[in-house]
Amino acid sequence: MQLQIKKWGNSAAVRLPQAVLAQLHLSENDHFDLEVQPDGLMLRPVKSKKRYSIQTLMAEMGDDLPRVEGWDEMKSVGKEG
Repeated sequence: MQLQIKKWGNSAAVRLPQAVLAQLHLSENDHFDLEVQPDGLMLRPVKSKKRYSIQTLMAEMGDDLPRVEGWDEMKSVGKEG
């Protein structure tokens, strides 16, 4: 398979076909490590870190730990989703 480098804003980009993404179980916005080798480039997907919800983390807390009243009803302020 041959791919072409194209201008994308002030950068250059190579588009990966959807079939390649599906084969590698990758999706848009996944991250890669890039290694320059003597004979080319090596891209390796960065393994994503498991994301936890605040509800899951709170459920794992022991009953003897202090809790904030109304915590479950508080609005999210970051990426705790």
